[in-house]
Amino acid sequence: MEYNQLEKWVGDFAMRIVICDDEALSVSTVTTMVQRWKAKKNVESISVSIFESSEELLNVLNNALPFDVAFLDIQFPRELSGLQLAEHLRQTNENMQIVFVSNYGQYAIEGYKACALRYLQKPITEAQVFECLDISYRQWLFRHGDWIVLMDNKQAVKIDPKTIIYAETQGHYVDIHLTTMENSVHIRMKFTELRRLLPDEIFVQCHRCYIVNLLHIQRITRISILLLDGTTIPLSARCWESVMLQFKKVFQGENNVYTLDSI
Repeated sequence: MEYNQLEKWVGDFAMRIVICDDEALSVSTVTTMVQRWKAKKNVESISVSIFESSEELLNVLNNALPFDVAFLDIQFPRELSGLQLAEHLRQTNENMQIVFVSNYGQYAIEGYKACALRYLQKPITEAQVFECLDISYRQWLFRHGDWIVLMDNKQAVKIDPKTIIYAETQGHYVDIHLTTMENSVHIRMKFTELRRLLPDEIFVQCHRCYIVNLLHIQRITRISILLLDGTTIPLSARCWESVMLQFKKVFQGENNVYTLDSI
């Protein structure tokens, strides 16, 4: 997958990755895989920090920029566990993606209770790390995206795409529902033009009259989508599979996707 469409938004920002593990071999393995992913995807906006102690990482959190992705071991002798460390890391960035990398499978349930993206048991594979980075980077790009400007003959509106929950067409007008205080924008424009302006990785058409932000979806059924704010919007039979595929891709990676036959 190429990220050129969204990379142009983020300028000089870098997605900050932290690797914290007291096993030198594990640190080297994850670091090498991150660099291979970076080269394969032709990504420049990545920085990597390495710590061999959970206490050492904890000590720098108050004086450092927040991390966006964390690869954490679980057990650190006589120090904070990776699970405890994850709690502190989330306080600096609630959107952080956490990947636990451990020799011990019995901690997997606790790892997912901490809302981890993945719990990987050593020895890990390149495919596992690549999938975690694909998901994390796609969402990071979107969160650091730029504004779009919508215009008609009466108004010009600048909108941060991250604040768009969904949009619906109303004749010659489009209603764009937002998370901000304005709540919605009512503007005369073609629905197809709005669709063109929004990034395909995050926005998907779910009905001939609706576009939805995948990051605001709580539940998908065959006929409707429940959003995080409690709103329900229609899902057409024609769009159902494409919505499911893209939703799964964003949150589970490209190697785990729904098809009509698999559900």
